[in-house]
Amino acid sequence: MTETIKKSRSFFSFLRNDPPQRYYVGMHFLCLSAMMVVLFVILNQEFQKFITSVDTINISAQSFKVHLGDLYSSIFVKAIMLFLVGYGVSVLVGLLFLHHVTGPMIRVRAILDALSRGQFPAGMIQFRQGDFSKEIALSLSRLIDFLSRSRTSISGEKKEDH
Repeated sequence: MTETIKKSRSFFSFLRNDPPQRYYVGMHFLCLSAMMVVLFVILNQEFQKFITSVDTINISAQSFKVHLGDLYSSIFVKAIMLFLVGYGVSVLVGLLFLHHVTGPMIRVRAILDALSRGQFPAGMIQFRQGDFSKEIALSLSRLIDFLSRSRTSISGEKKEDH
């Protein structure tokens, strides 16, 4: 395996890749960080309420267990809601980035299908603004140009033979 391939497959390759990959990882990191901060704030508020409610009244062990159960239920429900919202945001961010990855692949497939039918697209291949893997468009344009020139030179040689 060449050194270039090894570098491109390393675990932290997103740090060397184009900004979209870094943005994607950064967005997920910020989303998870925000979820953790909100979770800690919720926990702090709930424990403060619990401590003040227990300190102000003289309660029995049974009543303390009930208060503790209420605290657990409150924290559990809020944590589940927080993680559902965080998961939803994460899915939306993932879909936005996925759209910019699959869009070019659909375009490449359409171009390859056209080439298999003998139709050569005119001009440079371009992806939409914001799509990833723009270097694929350049490589595909070079391939089409090479195939077009090869087809022209082969058809020119056939005409000379006749």
